[in-house]
Amino acid sequence: MFRYFSALIIIVVSLNAQTPVYINLGSHNEVTDPILYDTDSVGFMQSRSFLIELANIVVSKNAKYNFQADWRFLQGVINFDKGNDPSTNGKNVLKWLSEDSQKKIQVDAHSHQSNGYNYADVAQLISNCGVSDSKIVGGFLWNDTLGLKSWLLFENGMRGEKFPLKIWKPDIVWGSATKGMFHNGDLNAFGSWRPAGAWNMMTHDPSKRVRLHGNACHNQVTDSTEITDNLNTLNEMLDAIASGGLPAGNFYTATIMFNQRDFSTEYIQKISTLIDSLNVLAQSGKIIWGTVGEKDSIWRTIYGGSPHFITCDNYLTSIDDPEPMPNSIDVSQNYPNPFNPVTTLRFMLNKNSDIRLSFYNSTGELISEEFLNNLSAGEHQYQFNGSSLPSGVYFCRLSSGEFSELKKMVLLK
Repeated sequence: MFRYFSALIIIVVSLNAQTPVYINLGSHNEVTDPILYDTDSVGFMQSRSFLIELANIVVSKNAKYNFQADWRFLQGVINFDKGNDPSTNGKNVLKWLSEDSQKKIQVDAHSHQSNGYNYADVAQLISNCGVSDSKIVGGFLWNDTLGLKSWLLFENGMRGEKFPLKIWKPDIVWGSATKGMFHNGDLNAFGSWRPAGAWNMMTHDPSKRVRLHGNACHNQVTDSTEITDNLNTLNEMLDAIASGGLPAGNFYTATIMFNQRDFSTEYIQKISTLIDSLNVLAQSGKIIWGTVGEKDSIWRTIYGGSPHFITCDNYLTSIDDPEPMPNSIDVSQNYPNPFNPVTTLRFMLNKNSDIRLSFYNSTGELISEEFLNNLSAGEHQYQFNGSSLPSGVYFCRLSSGEFSELKKMVLLK
């Protein structure tokens, strides 16, 4: 049984209503797509017409959509879209998406850092199309060669390679991963995160500027998928929340993805039908539409940035932790770690305090709890014995009054 263990979050939700999942549609074009948008004017204009068709459906049905634009498509806009089409109010398609969608569509920077274009260059191309500079990384995957370097550039600011005068600092990084296929190298195939570990995937380190959102796996529309496939993936999460399998009152997010290269009239009609089914869930309050930017605002303002649970195939991949009060309690990492079967947790108190130690398994289930009352100021230690537990990842939360800090412990037998 999951237990709610964040006392610092005020969540405005009806006691009788199910905790909602915040959802959006997302798509991108790849530099490896068969249509060379930057040189193929016929292919670009055909793809442009499908994008307009989809955007009109999104707006008319009150869905929310993040379009992730790579450099090839943006160069196509610059090269071939003259902004003289009445269907886009005399604007190029990117400017029309951004300005005339009633805030139901966001344009994000998407890049594989190819052909000399990095994320800063893509952001500059978006500006060159007459659109406000994107502050969202639309699609980022952790990997050994680019992951850490890319993240540090997001955090500190990235200089363009094609446009060296462009300095770009995103506010939000959106990430996802598909199990199997191309992303087996991602740690546990959970996707991308600020380096720390899979247990706090997509959680915000309050000492860092950039906030990371995402999903542990794709819910993806393809030519071969059925509408029920996408709904079943979402309903698994909704059912788990309704049954108490996932804790109520937490922030949950989902994105349904598709690729621009697949756009056709039939394909877009499939997405339209899916939106109709999703709107039935929205009417019941089980899901709430929101762009990545809107979900970020909801996460920070309503949920205080914590907790943030993201699941895939019944994996719990996030246990967030509120920022501790400074200079009140200093908690050291347990030692040894990994351990078998005993480990010691040390902590320093600056005043006499009552301490609660709560231990959880990797699914967030409370497995034991200790109350240490009226401890004096100074250093203390507590020994945790895992002899009755299987090998795995565990968490210890030390809390006292408004202070709370979480430590990850690894038991290896």
